[in-house]
Amino acid sequence: MNKIVAISAAAAVPTIAPALSPTADASAIDPIFAVLDAFRRVDAEFFAVAGEDIPDELGDRHHAAVKAMLRTCPTTPAGLAALTTWAREQLNWQHSQSSCWYTEDLCALVSTIDDAARGMSGLEPWSPPAVHIAPDAKLFALADQYLAAQKRYRELSYQVDQMERQFKYRESRGPVPTVLHWRESDAEIGMPALYPKPDDHLPIWDRPIDVDKIRDEEWWTFSKVHTDTEITESAKKIRPSAAARVRADEIIAAFDKWKVEGKPPRGYRKAVREMKQADKAWGRLEIGIRDTRASTVEGMIAKMRCARAYEGWADEDVQDGPPHQMALSIMDDLQALARTA
Repeated sequence: MNKIVAISAAAAVPTIAPALSPTADASAIDPIFAVLDAFRRVDAEFFAVAGEDIPDELGDRHHAAVKAMLRTCPTTPAGLAALTTWAREQLNWQHSQSSCWYTEDLCALVSTIDDAARGMSGLEPWSPPAVHIAPDAKLFALADQYLAAQKRYRELSYQVDQMERQFKYRESRGPVPTVLHWRESDAEIGMPALYPKPDDHLPIWDRPIDVDKIRDEEWWTFSKVHTDTEITESAKKIRPSAAARVRADEIIAAFDKWKVEGKPPRGYRKAVREMKQADKAWGRLEIGIRDTRASTVEGMIAKMRCARAYEGWADEDVQDGPPHQMALSIMDDLQALARTA
């Protein structure tokens, strides 16, 4: 009822003063009069049941009739006077009821009156003043969205990790079996580094054992070669030695026996889906920022903010990550700025 009252007037209030009754010609050519007649009919019907339980259908029709009055542009002086008189009556009644029109409705009314006055006076239609767009405004907006998306991803990632602790890694299963601890001889036979190490006191869920990497017959190995002029990284698959295969099977058997995995808690799958969506949104925004040229130092600083937000959270060795991408993008910005200087 509050929504309807805010845009209604009492039926007892005269709608149009007799002195402003339209001529036959004005009524025939000005659309506002037909809309006004329709409003009068539904308004009388509406207030006939005011104070009772007003049917939704009637309330919707009354609301639509008011909207039509606000947006129908008069084409004659008599029609314009009819609209402004109707508006004054509505506002006077609302004032007496401590009510008001919404800002959207007031804007619509003022626009309609302005359009009608300009049309009858032969003036140019109103146009909004030119809006000054600050340099790099798009980049600033993208950076804000990027930081928000990254924050959302971090929150969801933490939430998923917390949930996984409940069913993937349970403290009740006992201490980590000794066979899973890292041995000095593991490096000698070519085993990849697996956690936990004996001197690592973090709980298992903060450093899960990646047993899957040694289940296959061939393992991925990674190497990095430094020279004075370049750093070369390579990855290749190798077949482990017999000793490494025996040790791997020992680790797998002990891990599978020790590992306790239960049913995911309520909301886990939803959180995983949202986390993946946030990750994709974060990636799209990163590309958008990278490919948007900064024309000011402030724009370049916005890119730096995005790069700095990545520091201390993800693996610093990730190639082509946000810091790397933003650094290259800023270099392009500087070159473009130098060409236009």
